[in-house]
Amino acid sequence: MRTDMSQDAIHGRLREMGELWELSLALMGSQTLDGSDLRRPNRHASIIQESIRKILVEEWDPIGIEGIREAIDEYDAYIGPLYRMLVDGGTVDEIKNFLADIERSKINIVTSDETRRHVADDLLRLQAELAGSSSKNK
Repeated sequence: MRTDMSQDAIHGRLREMGELWELSLALMGSQTLDGSDLRRPNRHASIIQESIRKILVEEWDPIGIEGIREAIDEYDAYIGPLYRMLVDGGTVDEIKNFLADIERSKINIVTSDETRRHVADDLLRLQAELAGSSSKNK
C-alpha cells in the first residue's frame, strides 16, 4: 500500500488530525450515559494541550497574538498534529518543517529558522518532561 505524500494529501491528513483533536477536546467536556464526568481522567491531556499552546503562543507566534486573551486558541489546530509528532518520536527537523509549512501555506508569515528550532527544542523538552512524569505516576 502506498501513502500519498503530495502536499494536498499531507494537508488533508493534518486537517483531519486537527479536527480529531478538537473533537477529543469537546468530548472531554462530555458526560457518560451514567452521568459521570469524563474530564477528570483527562487532566493529563489538558496539561499537554496547555503546555504546547503556551510554547506556540510565547515562542513561535508568527501572527503576534501573545497577550490577546481572545486569540489564545488561534494555534490550537496545530496542537494535535504536534502532539502526534512528539508521541511518534518526531525530530527537531520534522517539527521545524511542520511549522515552516504552516507559516507558508496557512499563515503567510515566515518566522526565522532559529525561532522554529527553539520551538522544536522546547516541544521535545516538554515531551521528555511529560514522559518522565507519566512514568513516575505508574
